[in-house]
Amino acid sequence: DGRTVDARTIAAAARAAAAVVDPPQDLHADAQYRRALVATLVERALRAAAQRRSA
Repeated sequence: DGRTVDARTIAAAARAAAAVVDPPQDLHADAQYRRALVATLVERALRAAAQRRSA
């Protein structure tokens, strides 16, 4: 729709995704770590999509 995606918008989306996920906790990783991982992966994916769109 013509709007640009900036770093602040991407970070907000990553935080929102981490806030709604309810990851399992086990001996490999606790829920807090997995939420942080979700935020990181969403941020990376959105940055990559924004780069592809602007290319």
